[in-house]
Amino acid sequence: MKRVTRLSAAVIAGVALVSLAGAARAEAPVLDASWGDGGVVRTVISRDRDDSVYVAASALEGGRLIVAGWHGGGPPFLDVAVRYTARGRLDTTFGTGGIADERWGARGIVPNWQARRFLGMWLPSGKMLVEDPLERLDRDGRVDPTFGDHGRVTLVLHGCRHQLHPLLSLAGGKVLVVARTCDENADPGVWTLLRLLPDGRLDPTFGSGGITEVSVGVRAWGPGSGVWRAFALPDGRLVVAGSTAVAPLISGPASVTTQRYAFTVVRLDDRGTLDPTFGNGGIAQVEMTGEIYSAVRGDVVRTPAGRVLLAGCIFPRLTAVVGFRDDGTPDPGWGTNGVAIPTRGFECGKLALRPDGEVFFLATRKLVLLRADGTLDMRFGVGGAIHTRTGDLMRLEPGRRVVVAGGVDLPGQHRGVAVFRYRY
Repeated sequence: MKRVTRLSAAVIAGVALVSLAGAARAEAPVLDASWGDGGVVRTVISRDRDDSVYVAASALEGGRLIVAGWHGGGPPFLDVAVRYTARGRLDTTFGTGGIADERWGARGIVPNWQARRFLGMWLPSGKMLVEDPLERLDRDGRVDPTFGDHGRVTLVLHGCRHQLHPLLSLAGGKVLVVARTCDENADPGVWTLLRLLPDGRLDPTFGSGGITEVSVGVRAWGPGSGVWRAFALPDGRLVVAGSTAVAPLISGPASVTTQRYAFTVVRLDDRGTLDPTFGNGGIAQVEMTGEIYSAVRGDVVRTPAGRVLLAGCIFPRLTAVVGFRDDGTPDPGWGTNGVAIPTRGFECGKLALRPDGEVFFLATRKLVLLRADGTLDMRFGVGGAIHTRTGDLMRLEPGRRVVVAGGVDLPGQHRGVAVFRYRY
């Protein structure tokens, strides 16, 4: 029987109270007045009040910041990218007035390579992988016909055409890919991982014919189960992290509150086999009990010392950052029993490691600073946090600066992007 670490709702509540105790003198970070309008820039993306805007990626090009993502009223969404000058003004040499985005044409969506090139995974070869469907593009955005079947890789497994999402670029031009079930409303409790050769064929030295299926839980309803991120260790082993359901539903979708989830880390050797020296037979889990449905929109980072941190929100009222040691056991030096509570409530977020070992956690509209032991750094902002008004994406920059960006509502019922740059 697989063993997992379980934390009750009462224990979690205790963690929150301990973490929030002991306020110290505030040292609030300040908006960088040299950038934008007092450290803030807001850009209209859509004049349709029913649209939404989500920022998913960022980049620096010659000191100019690019934020990229999607917008629209529902799938399919349109790619969009915005570029700002080094002083935080729209770069009018990019796209149209600083904005590059896809548009609807007579035959459907008109692609925009300037926007799309920030939303895929660049490979050392100078080509890029994009998902849904999984394709490889040349530098100019054209489909590379030498990859897979005329530029595209598909997978039909157990009678189901899976969605393929690139996870990690590996040595030798190989790529680690996660396959997600064709049933968007249910997850079978199995992580399906593929390793592709540089030409898109399955790597026969990985798993069974290039595919490894890892049973991590039970069948789940909704989006709470899945792979979030992967890392490659220097010796070729792979660390894959995410969440999974660990207890079955009682009577179906109407009883989702009875289903429990676990933050999950899997370690594989170079051949795709579970590493028995990690966790329990290669799988490490911390189960969150209580009124819990799912952990969604999670993020993962790995510290230089090998600690793996997973951040997720658990419906209906909990946010947690879970720490695992390099052997897969919950890290006793992180929070309480390996669990830290960075903020009260249901606030999904992103993680970023600072050079001093502390960790930024970006919640829905709040930036929190955690010390290296998972407790709130009460010197930061007020009670260890500052309010940011948005929270899709976070980026650390040189000179002790952090950028926060996300979709926002703007005056006139417009939808757009807001970018905040802080000095700390």
